[in-house]
Amino acid sequence: MESVLRVLAAAGGLLVALGLLLVVGAWGGLDERMPTQVPPRRLAACPIVAGLALLVIAAVAAAFP
Repeated sequence: MESVLRVLAAAGGLLVALGLLLVVGAWGGLDERMPTQVPPRRLAACPIVAGLALLVIAAVAAAFP
């Protein structure tokens, strides 16, 4: 069970980091000037929300075994 929680936490952390990377990549309107190279900032919400959900699930499962 502990290894599953570690995997969930790691996957959640990676998804949050990916979402933040998308936000930083679109900083300064770069996504509007180069729409075919840089994904829009609004797409960053999906990995951030999914990653936070995985982190919350892992934290709750660790707190209540």
